[in-house]
Amino acid sequence: MRDQTGIFRTDWTPSETQLRVLSHFQAADYACTVVDACTACSVGRQTFYDWFARPEFARWWGEQGERWAALQVGRVYSALVRSAAGQDVGGTPTDRKTFLERFDEGYAPRQRNELSGEPLSINVAITKTYAAEAGPGGEPAAEAEDPLSGDR
Repeated sequence: MRDQTGIFRTDWTPSETQLRVLSHFQAADYACTVVDACTACSVGRQTFYDWFARPEFARWWGEQGERWAALQVGRVYSALVRSAAGQDVGGTPTDRKTFLERFDEGYAPRQRNELSGEPLSINVAITKTYAAEAGPGGEPAAEAEDPLSGDR
């Protein structure tokens, strides 16, 4: 069930151990292994995976990851500016662009093409009258060739 802010709420709450594991992942910017996080938090690796058997935990874990990433938008913009200034910040411009497209609601590329609705059909008719070329002595020659036709 979603509350008035749009956040999914259940009666389920994570345990202190689950919160510690989540905190470990987030403190490491999610750049650690499950084994590393579980060892640091004194949790068995299998226990960690068993938690995901509960839909409430899996939903909560995913929401926490999404929320954490959305909070990193400022860091990504900072890296973008430092990179533009010539500093080596790691990653690639494509990484930063993809991240901002996903998590910054205000981000918009300079050009965006909207392709929706019925396809537009354009029919163009070209009509041109070709004057007969003058033959020797000024008399009209045979009809001039149409330069757009394949007859040459």
